[in-house]
Amino acid sequence: MEKGVKGFILRSAVTEDKLVKQYESLMKKVHAEGDPDFISMQCGLVKQPAKWWREHMAYDVEGALKEYITCHCLAITGQKDVQVHNEACSPDKAAAMVPLAASVESHRPINLTHSLRSSDGREGLLNIKSNFVRMGKLPLDAELLSITDDWCDRRLFGF
Repeated sequence: MEKGVKGFILRSAVTEDKLVKQYESLMKKVHAEGDPDFISMQCGLVKQPAKWWREHMAYDVEGALKEYITCHCLAITGQKDVQVHNEACSPDKAAAMVPLAASVESHRPINLTHSLRSSDGREGLLNIKSNFVRMGKLPLDAELLSITDDWCDRRLFGF
């Protein structure tokens, strides 16, 4: 949770009620009569593809994972990823998401962020864009590379 002035602004401006209303307004535009190709957002300054939103919201990711994935699976998400719930990568939940998989291995590196870089600082919603720009210049997380390398060696070469 953000602290100080940023935290005050975030807590004041972004409430669950406001987010729900914003989402409902977006979905009303996306599913408007005639299924528009594009919707306007942010006072008409930004166009979003409405068709993409409809397809994205209709796609059942969990159903597809349960029905079609039969290969070996490696699931990795960082504990500092503010855009994805990392609980899905717990061993029990990951295995339940792909019950037909040949094997499932899951990891939640402590400092891994959504950009696959390591961060020692605190991640937050207010600084996502600046962090992406800054972290884009950094090398990929060493723990991520090690996990991926070891998993590939075990799967491909039986090490």
